Amino acid sequence: GRIAADTGVAKESVILDAGTGSGGACCYFAHLCKHVHTFDLEVEHIEISKENAKFLGIENISFNKIDVCKEGFKGVVDNGVDLVFLDLLDPWLCLKESHRVLKRGGFLVFYNTQITQVISLRKEFDILNSEKDHFVDFKTL
Repeated sequence: GRIAADTGVAKESVILDAGTGSGGACCYFAHLCKHVHTFDLEVEHIEISKENAKFLGIENISFNKIDVCKEGFKGVVDNGVDLVFLDLLDPWLCLKESHRVLKRGGFLVFYNTQITQVISLRKEFDILNSEKDHFVDFKTL
C-alpha cells in the first residue's frame, strides 16, 4: 500500500515486477493498474503465482520465466512502464535495464531486507548517475 501511495499507481499504470515469488506483489498491483509484467527465474514460483492470480480472478498479469539480471526485461518496450518493483538479491544488476523500460517520471522501487543490499545499491546508483543522470532521487525507508 505504501508503494502505491508514494508512486501514484493508478488504473492506467503499467508495472514491472521482478522476483515474482508467490505473486503477492504482482497480484496486489494488478488490482490497481492496467497491466503487470512479472519475472522470475524459477518455474515453481511462476506456477504458484499463476495459481494465486487465477484464484483471485486476476487476468492482467503476464508471467515470464527469465533471469532478469542476465537477460533483462524481454518483451517490455522502452519507456513503457510506470513502476519497476524489484524484489531481488542483486537488484543493482538491473539498474540500466530498469531505466530503459521506465517512462519519464516513473518510479523504481526495491524491496531489500538487508542494509548491505541498500549500501551496494546506493554505490551502483552513484556510479550510474556519474555517467549521466538516470535517476533523480534516492530514498530509503
